[in-house]
Amino acid sequence: MLEFMKLYADMEQLFEPYSQEEKGNLLDAMMAYCFKGEEPNFTGNERFIWPVLRRHFIQCAERAETLRANAAKGGRPRKQKGSEESKPEPEETKEKPNETNENQTKPNETKNKLEQEQEQEHIQEQEQEHKQEQKRARAVDAKFEIFWKAYPRKVGKGFAQKSFEKVKPDDALFATILKALERAKTSAQWTKDGGQYIPNPATWLNQRRWEDEPAQAVQQPSDYQRRQYDSNYFSSLEVDLDA
Repeated sequence: MLEFMKLYADMEQLFEPYSQEEKGNLLDAMMAYCFKGEEPNFTGNERFIWPVLRRHFIQCAERAETLRANAAKGGRPRKQKGSEESKPEPEETKEKPNETNENQTKPNETKNKLEQEQEQEHIQEQEQEHKQEQKRARAVDAKFEIFWKAYPRKVGKGFAQKSFEKVKPDDALFATILKALERAKTSAQWTKDGGQYIPNPATWLNQRRWEDEPAQAVQQPSDYQRRQYDSNYFSSLEVDLDA
């Protein structure tokens, strides 16, 4: 757990695609994670950005722990008082530590810059993934509206949309669904008694009814077969005229 929650100004762009409600959920989650150690369980769009924020807070906790450990050790060792402290150091000796510090600083700066670039690259990947997910969601919503308009029984739209989102049909499967739907509209079951036997759209989707085999048409007897049947039937009747 942390005693503070650090956010940088350039992180503002991460929150731009999200609504006010989603931003509020993220703020509550960040405070609960930093101050209480509680891990959120997002199911909405917040789940795309949370891994980036979580990794940021973990790094903040690691840096804070390092600073506390150094402070517990007393920080840098103090110089001992003695005759050596008053002795002037040669010019060459004074310059060497400075050069050493500069050489040590450059690798640290390079490392920090590399970490920032990697973090920025990861953030951009998360943003791109979020945009792609939103694009796919809009495509599924558009296909569902087409399906809903084509389905003859319009009940339980919310349940039907959830079932449709589980299917997530691509273009080929969506064409198959529409074709099967048009075939089902002309079936005996759907046209009987004013369509009262048409299943709810959510049921039709959950049961993957577009995979049903087309019903075989009942073969009607020919005129000759009907006449032959009638002749055999009436010849079998015994009529007692004297009765």
